[in-house]
Amino acid sequence: MEVIDQPVSAILAKQFFIFALLFTFSISFLGSICNLYLFYKFVTRASKPSGFQKLCTMKTFTNCTICMSFLFWVVPITGLSLTFNQLNKFFNQLIGVMAATWAYFTNSLLTICLSSNRFYCLYFPFGIKFLIGIPITTCAISAVLFITLAISVLSLIAGCSCIFDPNIFIWTGKGTLCEEYASIYVPAFIFVTTAITNSINIMTAVRLFMEKLTSLGVVESKRRRKRWIIMFSQNVVQDCLQLIDIINSYYLCKLNEDLWFQIVTVTFSFLTITALDGFVMFVFQEDIHPKFLKQVLRKYIGCKNSVGVFQSVGNTSFVNSPV
Repeated sequence: MEVIDQPVSAILAKQFFIFALLFTFSISFLGSICNLYLFYKFVTRASKPSGFQKLCTMKTFTNCTICMSFLFWVVPITGLSLTFNQLNKFFNQLIGVMAATWAYFTNSLLTICLSSNRFYCLYFPFGIKFLIGIPITTCAISAVLFITLAISVLSLIAGCSCIFDPNIFIWTGKGTLCEEYASIYVPAFIFVTTAITNSINIMTAVRLFMEKLTSLGVVESKRRRKRWIIMFSQNVVQDCLQLIDIINSYYLCKLNEDLWFQIVTVTFSFLTITALDGFVMFVFQEDIHPKFLKQVLRKYIGCKNSVGVFQSVGNTSFVNSPV
């Protein structure tokens, strides 16, 4: 697609341009509010944060970084009909590194940590002897941040970060030094992380199924099985969100070269998947729902909790909680 030095408002049909701008503003605003709300609730919980809660808190921060990049950078630039050449190149690259590199890759690695957390709690409820006392979750988060920060800094220095192009309303790596490598290794990275997380989820589901058969009565077994299926389904959906985005951005977009289709499969996909990740956490974190929402759910659904809490017994930094 040839980049023209004129704003996207001069290329797209007026109706679609207005729709795209309103859609991006609405989703980025709702995604930012949702993740900010989750972040606030997680860090102000009265109880000591579990390993699982720490991971969720970190995920809300990265989700918020992406949503707010759209809200305070993409939307104003597009609304003002600025062109690519009118933007500050370094600042545009910096925001691209923060949102499309650091936050994006951090989210991918955090999904592995979240799945590992559930696996650890169920297979080692009393912890592993030589790991007891070691802040495993903190170490995992630190390792993830070190890796993604290193990738981000190297990308910024090399000038190969994904940047926002207001001429086409898309985050793109075209024209950068790493364009060819990104199109190969970024999808591969997401495919690998998704395969790892879903493999761990399958082993977790097997463990849950075995415990249901061996330690519970018939009535309690059915009740907990339903609850486990809800949790497992939610885990798989959340772990696969970035895979859906990669398929949209790198493969589905090739089906049609029209700009409107590229915007839908690349820009809308990137933003919507990130916002959905926060919404999924909000839905399954029932203890932090606003009071009015709890009352509505109790009135129309007729139950207080649809997702159970699985706690690890013993001194371990990986403690499971509802997601």
